[in-house]
Amino acid sequence: MDKNNAIEVHNLSKSFKIYHERKTTLYEHIVGVFARNKNYEELKVLDNVSFSVKKGEMLGIIGRNGEGKTTLLRILTRIIKPSSGSIETDGSIAPFLELGAGFQSELNATENIIQYGIFLGFTKKEIKSKIPSILEYAELEKFADTKLKNFSSGMYARLAFSTAIQTNPEILIVDEVLSVGDVAFQEKCFKTFSSFKNQGKTIVFVTHNLSQITKLCDRAILLSNGKLNTIGKPHEVVNAFYRVIEKKMLTKDGQVVLLERHCGPHSFFVNSNTNKAYLANLSADIISILDTKNETIIKNIPVAASPRELIVDQTGKFLYVVNRDADCLTIIDTNLQEIITTVLVEERPRGIAIDNSLNRLYVANRDSRSVSVIDIKTRKIVNSILTSGQPQGMCFNTSTKKLYVTLSDNDQTIVIKDDLIINKIPVGKFPCSVTINEKNNLIYIVNRDSNYVTVINGLSDRILQNIAVQKSPFGISYDPETNRLYVCNSGSNTVSIIDGNTNMIIDTIAVGNFPLGVGVDERLNKIFVANEADDSISVINGTSHEVIETIDLRKIVESI
Repeated sequence: MDKNNAIEVHNLSKSFKIYHERKTTLYEHIVGVFARNKNYEELKVLDNVSFSVKKGEMLGIIGRNGEGKTTLLRILTRIIKPSSGSIETDGSIAPFLELGAGFQSELNATENIIQYGIFLGFTKKEIKSKIPSILEYAELEKFADTKLKNFSSGMYARLAFSTAIQTNPEILIVDEVLSVGDVAFQEKCFKTFSSFKNQGKTIVFVTHNLSQITKLCDRAILLSNGKLNTIGKPHEVVNAFYRVIEKKMLTKDGQVVLLERHCGPHSFFVNSNTNKAYLANLSADIISILDTKNETIIKNIPVAASPRELIVDQTGKFLYVVNRDADCLTIIDTNLQEIITTVLVEERPRGIAIDNSLNRLYVANRDSRSVSVIDIKTRKIVNSILTSGQPQGMCFNTSTKKLYVTLSDNDQTIVIKDDLIINKIPVGKFPCSVTINEKNNLIYIVNRDSNYVTVINGLSDRILQNIAVQKSPFGISYDPETNRLYVCNSGSNTVSIIDGNTNMIIDTIAVGNFPLGVGVDERLNKIFVANEADDSISVINGTSHEVIETIDLRKIVESI
């Protein structure tokens, strides 16, 4: 177990038996033991769930009713056992699950505090000494001798909560207890848990109140159909809940609105050898397979939350997809058009690159500031390279064996060779995407907030020039047949075409709204642009530079 973690959950599953026939006699029970036909079915509540919680971290868990949230907490507190998988914990645990269990309505508040305190593990002397502070915290000093049957539900919950927080554990497992009392008392609860967190205590917290998740937690988990759908920053996980469950989204100012963009096409990878293009739809959690010859979508493959970047290996047999909100890499067999497996990486992965000679994949993990190195054959992480910033875009130079990684938060591009950082190159503001012109051994860095593309010599790693494009450039792709580069300008709804020999802009093409990704079918001489804001693909003729087709993606979600 990692010494920095308080909790580690490994491949956890839990099933319950749902009986269809009720046995009422001894004979029926005996016969039932030898019966061949089961009179029950298994309901899988948790399905292969894995995650870890760092010491001093507050992790929120959200999801619809029946998704396994409370079951997960009961397993963490050893109340029930998992069907498979394991958990490891480091520190004493206090469960805040069923507050007030054991309260007696005929006993008064003081008597119930003593009884409940003993249930929580205090001696009678210890809990008696805490009675004044418990009643004060619960704001029930005047009701010390009042029987619980005369309490309102809010008073009952406040008394139970105030008693439970007297425990001093290292790990708190909390289920819906911050809904107790009125608004003022809830605010007091918030401050108490913030104090626990400041003391370095670890808190796992389940609630249906999504604002509490964004207000209190460091990270959050979304459970859907018993599986871990999304893990990451609270605001992003809450947005995943709205998107996946209710087809809504949470805006930056806290407003919940209906999603108009169902797909959110983000990035392309085009395989010219097979005339197939693979499109990552960030909002719909699907990969669309496009026939580039006929310009039609032939299949949609549901994947983990928020597929962002993707790449195909040299053989064209496997497609690798980075899932930003699920912290994982999805591997798809392109012949079967089915998911083969999923590999967990680190936090908030963005970019991906491949070294076909060494059979290695590289994944840029933004929030953990690292690059995961994955062995393609074993599909296991073999190394993690720490970076000095948030990695975003990546490309691998096969001739020099160098990996180029943009760091969007500190305006640098780092150069990695043999898993070591050998160079740091200052570039423009918010470098996001990167590609390579292997013919001339040039590296092109797209700087979103500087509105230019930085050109780097692939041998010396020196900056040669900056090419001014239009507003907020984001995606970039290179066509080796024509030696041209295509840059999506998301802020001006255009694509800039750059000559790879002169590094001069030769044309600018108007496309759809908020273009983010671009791919080239060099054999068909077609350019495909993903327009995120209006759920469309612009198809551009590589010779005339005209938009020859616009593909509407709005029915993609409905077709799954």
